[in-house]
Amino acid sequence: MTRATTLTRLLTTFGVLSAIAPLMLAQDLQSHPSPVLPSNILGPQLIVWSQLQKPEPLRPAVRTFTGTIVNDRGKNDRGKYVLKITSGSAYQLDDQQKASQYDGREVKLVGTEDENQRSVNVVSIE
Repeated sequence: MTRATTLTRLLTTFGVLSAIAPLMLAQDLQSHPSPVLPSNILGPQLIVWSQLQKPEPLRPAVRTFTGTIVNDRGKNDRGKYVLKITSGSAYQLDDQQKASQYDGREVKLVGTEDENQRSVNVVSIE
């Protein structure tokens, strides 16, 4: 055998081994099933579930309040109209003009509560 033939065979062998080595060394992914999670773990299911949901902005729930509308006057100001409910809590009302029509009267008010501001966005007053 000539030196060129030996070199050609050696390079051919090296090329074939280079091509099949990754296949021989790769792990068989199907032989290792994915782990089964306990039923009390909800993380993966919630992630999949949340990707299926259509995102919607959070909206505060409309609810009914019963109480008396009063002008909560402080020192040196005209005050703001608030709804005082039987538990003693008071909610500032966003629609001061509508609230002024019911000053001193017991009402049923429908609106959305802003818990951070302790106020109510008025939908209707009866």
